[in-house]
Amino acid sequence: PAGGTGCRASEPDSHKGDCVLFVENGPITVFLTKTQEAFDVRCEEVMFIPEGVEYQLINYTSTTVKAIFSIAPGL
Repeated sequence: PAGGTGCRASEPDSHKGDCVLFVENGPITVFLTKTQEAFDVRCEEVMFIPEGVEYQLINYTSTTVKAIFSIAPGL
């Protein structure tokens, strides 16, 4: 989501299978909850998230961001 006061964040999530995140409209900040690392993924960039890694997506902007996920369990 966008707008409002302060940033907007997804609930923490993880997957069975590796995940690739392609940012179509961004930037999107990917926050890794265990290591507390944050990565800014900009428009048309990709981030790889290994299986089982818990993360949150954060929108610090006042505009809508859009990302496309591909999750591949069992590879």
